[in-house]
Amino acid sequence: MKRYVAFSEQDARLLQAVGARMDPYLPDMSERFYDQITQHPEAGKVFTGGQEQIDRLKRTLQVYAWHCRHHVAHITQLRQRNGW
Repeated sequence: MKRYVAFSEQDARLLQAVGARMDPYLPDMSERFYDQITQHPEAGKVFTGGQEQIDRLKRTLQVYAWHCRHHVAHITQLRQRNGW
């Protein structure tokens, strides 16, 4: 995997740093994003599931930071275990 994606230690550190910095902002960012996008006439058409769909998408965006850190941790552990 390492050779395939050329994922380095520096890449892992950068992803961890970005994720940690984004955590505090994601809830507000997702709220503002969905508040604004639903006001756009064309973009609003994709939300066919009403407020329930929008709320679900907001939560998904908010979970994104944790999910990324989780994967980075797995990759880091795998690299350390295999000496990559």
